Amino acid sequence: SFENLDNANTAYQKLIEKIAALLPEKNGEVDAEVFAAYKEKFAAAMAQELAKFGVETRLEENAFTVLPGALRPPTAPLDGHNDHRIVMALAVLCTRVGGRIRGAEAVRKSFPDFFVRLRQLGIEVTEYEMDQ
Repeated sequence: SFENLDNANTAYQKLIEKIAALLPEKNGEVDAEVFAAYKEKFAAAMAQELAKFGVETRLEENAFTVLPGALRPPTAPLDGHNDHRIVMALAVLCTRVGGRIRGAEAVRKSFPDFFVRLRQLGIEVTEYEMDQ
């Protein structure tokens, strides 16, 4: 849980926890409310990035479903889509299987020390220069 990260916005905490809970071993749905403002863009981007982990998803009008399966290391660099929420969600998944996130600096919009906090939790974080 990210409850102890005092600088984290509660909404982002909940979103990250929801995404983390949607590991394919769990099989779950996120109500459309969670994705209300960014439903199409956010859900499509998450589906695209989760596919790189070998995770199958189903995007419907009112639900985003992660189908059961194994979480694997990403097949390509992940893309943060210039969205701090996506970067943080992908970072949580990367703690399980590794991965590189292009555009990870997007976290500066809402949680500039996000990766510092992950390190404080004992999670290895490495910064890379990536081609655009």
